[in-house]
Amino acid sequence: MILFDDFGELLGSDEESLKLFGCTNIEEFKDKIDDISNYFVKKEGYIYKFDNYNWIDFLNYSEEKVNKVLIRQKDKQAIEAEINIKEIYNIAEINRSKTTFLIDFCKKRVIEQIEEENEKDIENNKPQISKENIYSNEIELDYSKMEKEYDIDEAFYNELLNDFISESQSDIKLINAYIINNKYSSILRVTTKLKNICLNLKLNAFLPILNSIEKNIRNKNYEGIEEFLEIYIKELDILSRYIRS
Repeated sequence: MILFDDFGELLGSDEESLKLFGCTNIEEFKDKIDDISNYFVKKEGYIYKFDNYNWIDFLNYSEEKVNKVLIRQKDKQAIEAEINIKEIYNIAEINRSKTTFLIDFCKKRVIEQIEEENEKDIENNKPQISKENIYSNEIELDYSKMEKEYDIDEAFYNELLNDFISESQSDIKLINAYIINNKYSSILRVTTKLKNICLNLKLNAFLPILNSIEKNIRNKNYEGIEEFLEIYIKELDILSRYIRS
């Protein structure tokens, strides 16, 4: 199992995963492995480092049931493994991150003489992440939980929700300006702020969208950001209709 924070920084690994990527200790892993998907063999029917999509987004949101990877070893050998990802929310921030990703490789077996395929030879070389899979169409507002945990009554919660909608609308304009000027690190600061607000207001429906924007930026897949912003706007519209009058 490998643990990353919300910014893609390595938090830890078990010994088995270190060996899987040819490392003997965590220091070597951190120095050697910038992105574990660089070690995924590009082959049809497996997850690999896609050109247009983050592989974690593909695993989480694609309609295709692909959950295996080929991890490149020496002498054209590879380890086939099923890959599982869990996203957990930290009780306390770790490295300024409120989220930890647990990546686990299981059901491993050795594949001899694996040949990597060219992009043009792979039928499905542009996997599609279904926008509907991260577009909830409904939002749960737990008024009783907010009152119990934070001593916030219904009227004040509604006020906070409306403030969130207004702030999000302003931030979307800001993000679009950052996109035009290629200031992607600035977008990350905005999404981190919005995620913190969502966590505090129990607006979990927005988190996959913001996570997808961040992952695309970290993997330099900038073309998909505007599509996720469109989904975010739709969720804001749904939220406005769910707020009690």
